[in-house]
Parts: sequence; C-alpha cells; structure tokens
Amino acid sequence: MRSIKLSAFVVLVLFSFAVAALAQNNVTITSSSGAPGSDVTVEINITSDVDVSALEVTLTFDPAVLQIKPMSASGIVQGSGADSMPVAMLSEDDITAANSSGSIKISMIDMAGIHTVTAGTGMNMLDIRFMISETATEGSVALALSNTDMVDTQSGSITHSVVNGAITVTSGATGEENSIWVADANGAVGGSATINVRLTSDIDVYAVSFDLLFDQTALQIKPLSDNSVTVGSDANGLDIPALDDELITSANSSGRLPIYMFHLNIDPTVPMNKISAGSERAVLTVKFDVGADVASGDFTIGLANADLVNIADDDTTTVAIDATSRDGTLTIGEFAQGDASGDGKVDIFDVLAVLKALSGTSTVGPSDVNGDGKTNIFDVLEVLKLLKQ
Repeated sequence: MRSIKLSAFVVLVLFSFAVAALAQNNVTITSSSGAPGSDVTVEINITSDVDVSALEVTLTFDPAVLQIKPMSASGIVQGSGADSMPVAMLSEDDITAANSSGSIKISMIDMAGIHTVTAGTGMNMLDIRFMISETATEGSVALALSNTDMVDTQSGSITHSVVNGAITVTSGATGEENSIWVADANGAVGGSATINVRLTSDIDVYAVSFDLLFDQTALQIKPLSDNSVTVGSDANGLDIPALDDELITSANSSGRLPIYMFHLNIDPTVPMNKISAGSERAVLTVKFDVGADVASGDFTIGLANADLVNIADDDTTTVAIDATSRDGTLTIGEFAQGDASGDGKVDIFDVLAVLKALSGTSTVGPSDVNGDGKTNIFDVLEVLKLLKQ
C-alpha cells in the first residue's frame, strides 16, 4: 500500500513540475496585417491544462489607427474553439466607447455549467475584427492584453502567462502573386490530421469557392460535431451555406469536398463581411481521421475549380480575382515517440494522456512510450525527457 501511495505522489509531483516548467497555460492575442482601409481579424486563444469555465481580458489598442467593427458586423464573436461558451453581452455602445478610449473589457462565462472549454492547446476563444484607418501609415500597432483571468470548473483562477500581438499596417500591395493553396501538414497512421487552406490577394475577397480533393481510401473528414470544417480566422463572418452531414458523407465517399464561402446577407444596410487583402490569409480548416492501415507516405490534398470574388465600388458588380491555386502535401507517418494523445506532436497533453492510460482510459497514440511492453510511471518520465530535448 505504501508503494502505491508513493507512486501516486511521484506522478502528481512530476505532472505539477512539468506544467510549471513548460509554462503551457497562456492567453494569447494573435498578430495580423492589412492595408489602410481594410479589415483584419485577430484571435484571442488560450492554452490550459485544465477545463476552463470563464475567461476575462482587457484589450488595449490605438484607436487613431484601429477601430473595432460594429457588433452587427461581427466585431467581436465567439471563436471556433470556445465550445459554445457565450460572450457576455456587448452592445454597440460598448464598441463605440472602446473605439474612443482604445480599451475594451471582454468576458466569457459558462453560467449554465454545460459549455466549459476542454483543456487543450491554442483554443480559439474570440475573434475580433478591426478596420484600419484609411489614413494609417505603414508600421506596427500594438495589441495588448491586461487583467486577464482564466477560471477552472471549481471557480479557481488558472495561473497563466500573456502573449501580446500587433497589427502591421502595410502599403497595400502584397508583392506576391494572388493565390490560394493548401498548406503542407503532417498526420499519423491511425490518428488524425488537420489541413489549412490559405490565400494571398492584393484586393479584398468577398467570396471563395473551390473543390478540396483527397484520397478517401486513406482519409475521412471527421464529423461536423467535431468542428471538422471551420472557416479560418481571416474569413470570420463568411458562411458555408451548403455545409451539413450529408455533404460530409458524400465527400468521404467521393474524395471531393465542394466549398462555397460568402456572407449570407440579404440586408442591404449591413456591410458585407470579407477576407481583407493581404498575405497568408487563413481561409478554411479541415480535420481528417487517418486510417489505421494506411501506409506511411505523402498524400496530395488538392484544390480544383478555385474562384476568388471581389465586389466593385458600386456594391453590386462582382469581379473575378485572377489567382493561381496550389495543392498541398499531407505527410503521414507512424506516431512519434511520446505522442500518446495522437495529435501529431509531443507536449504536456501527452503526459495527461499517459496518466489517463494508467487509470484505464485508452489513448489514440501508444501509451507505452519507453517500449517495455507496459504502461506505467516510467512512460510518464519518458515523455518528460522527450519534452526537454
């Protein structure tokens, strides 16, 4: 009995040490760029090793250069990783006051106890849309977070660090070819893989359409209930009207996912949402399950029939944007040593996965990290050693 208690104590100490040493918990605001007069979107993301029931931040910015878009134009909205946790009521008056003072307090809280955010890395809690002043000059504008608080499910404050961001005001010309492409990515046999579609355009994009092509014998798009197909942070406010379970089933049969993205808006008094001109704009994220019998290697994720659309100054005429498209490569390999959570990387959440395996919970990746044929405290130690490399 004494040895059992000692082992539990060792696990607890090791886990606490790992969390503290790696400083995993954080609240981050991302950076972006755009030309004068354009819209840009930034994310507030969190990383937490425990479930989160509330988040509060104060965001400070330069109101002479940046203005938060009205709430009616999705100025501040819940992010894709917020798991239905609502944003506390913000009115247009709150946005007006913030655009005067350069500061706004934003709160998210699970009042009903049913919308907690599960522990994880880089979870997108909030999307914030700014308009850059037409008179802004080139340079960097700081985005600062203060008075941040993350709360766990027991109403305790979660210790965390803060990472600030910035918006870079560009000259307007990207200096790059207009294009849309699939970014290269990695996945594991029997695990999962996530791909991202991005674009570069020297003018605003109001609509995007393309066919995403993949090998359906090796890859299957996850169910929509797993947030498997979501708009990117720079496409916030665009809709995918035809996206439903039937479309996913059809795509998983054919290896072709047709995507049509635009702002589904019939009110002429409401401004059309768009993807602002710029480089490396995040358009779409798609999550796949990788077959357990798939051979390791490179798989092409293709783009076909891609179209980008701008709206002319008269707000009625659509204009096709001349752009190229590029396929991406998804490299599938065996699980990396220590990737017990099966997310394609080794981090503190693999320590959590091995600890859960000790209590009988199955893991996506192998929990026998040191290869001795069993899962025990030495596998936790092995993951910690890998994290230090």
